[in-house]
Amino acid sequence: MSTLQDVIDDGWRELNLIALGTSANTAQTAEGVRLLNQIYNFTIGTTAGEALFNWPLGNFGRESSDLLWATTQQLQNPPQNARLVAVNEEALTVYLPVRPSDGAQIAVIDPHARLATYPLVLDGNGMTIEGAATLTLSTNSINKTWLFRADTGNWVLLNPLVETDTNPYPLEFDQFFAMMLALRLAPRSGVELATTTQAYFNEVRKKFVSRYIQNAPLMADPSLTWTSIQGYDQWYTWRYGSTNAFNQGWGMWNGGPW
Repeated sequence: MSTLQDVIDDGWRELNLIALGTSANTAQTAEGVRLLNQIYNFTIGTTAGEALFNWPLGNFGRESSDLLWATTQQLQNPPQNARLVAVNEEALTVYLPVRPSDGAQIAVIDPHARLATYPLVLDGNGMTIEGAATLTLSTNSINKTWLFRADTGNWVLLNPLVETDTNPYPLEFDQFFAMMLALRLAPRSGVELATTTQAYFNEVRKKFVSRYIQNAPLMADPSLTWTSIQGYDQWYTWRYGSTNAFNQGWGMWNGGPW
């Protein structure tokens, strides 16, 4: 597996700004790490998967008239692409989705700096998270995101990452992120990305986007989950068909037209 350092070296090398067989220097690596973390964040809900939405885990800080009406079991079983907001008022175990899409994300934020007092345990729910069955979060003010890798059945840390961390996406997409990085570095370095690189990047991007089209149930506005139902006069519908019944305004009110 590749590290961020490998991707950073490939990005600088794509611009021909470091020699073959060498590695980026300290300043180049630091800039590459910062830009790659931005790129990973940017892919969420754009080139990969769905945008994250907040999933409060409790009622800390809420007005009594605006409480979150949900059972503990509901709070403990968020859907994919949820940003878990640590407003729980006791230690809590959260069970990650049992059938997550490839590229699904789960994030955790601690806006009130309370995780050290009320920690969260993320349970892989049959999968693993960072290679383990569970992961305990007890650091105040945490802000982390994990990506589900269907090829390994593992939730991997997506950000924040350092140069020694493993690239969270599969090896086949190292080139995608190296070229994305090169695109960001080119104007800063006063060079232009080769037209051949740009053409190849477009092809790789298509594969990346198609790979991470998600197929698991996603969150929807509850008001949109119920469609209206039109009841038609049974005799008229049987005699002339539902389309004609609709066009003629026949309904169930008194057995005749509206």
